Parts: sequence; structure tokens; C-alpha cells
Amino acid sequence: MLATTWIQIIKACLLLVAMSALAFMVMMAFKFNLAALFASLVAVHPLHSSIMSPDGLLTDPVSTVSLGLALMFGVAGLAHVLMRLFSVANAEPRVSRSSTQLDS
Repeated sequence: MLATTWIQIIKACLLLVAMSALAFMVMMAFKFNLAALFASLVAVHPLHSSIMSPDGLLTDPVSTVSLGLALMFGVAGLAHVLMRLFSVANAEPRVSRSSTQLDS
């Protein structure tokens, strides 16, 4: 169980570092100017000029970006959360065969 936990910690850290590095490189390409990034996005999709306008659920572009980031990081970590929940409690053969047993 200890090895599984450490593998999950390392994977989660690698995912967060990789996504943060990618976001940093994108922002570096636009000189950390969100307005330039959004203008480029609209320029790439001219037929969809409302691509950055908020939906009925969201009231402003900051909420839209915040929701996008939360979904991106949340989905990236979901597999690790599920893997932790469905890990076995100990290495006993009887418990190992039933891998849906949760830690108590």
C-alpha cells in the first residue's frame, strides 16, 4: 500500500508540473498578456467571435477560465483518486482478490 501511495504522489506531481509548465510556456509566448492570448484565440476562430463570451451559467470571462482550469486539473487527477480508492487494504490474498474493498 505504501508503494501505491508513493507512485500516486509522484504521478500527481508530474502531471501538475507538466500542465503548469505547458501553461507557463503558452503564457510566455504571449508575454504573460491575457488580452493578447484571448485576441489570438478569437483571431484563430473568426466565425466564432463569441468563443470567449460567458455562457448562461458563467457571468464573466474570469469565471470561464477558472472553470476551465478546474476541469482540466480535476480530470487529470481523477484517475489517481480512483486508483487510491480501489486499492486493497493489505496484501492478504483474500483481500487482494476483492480489489473494490476500501481502506477503513
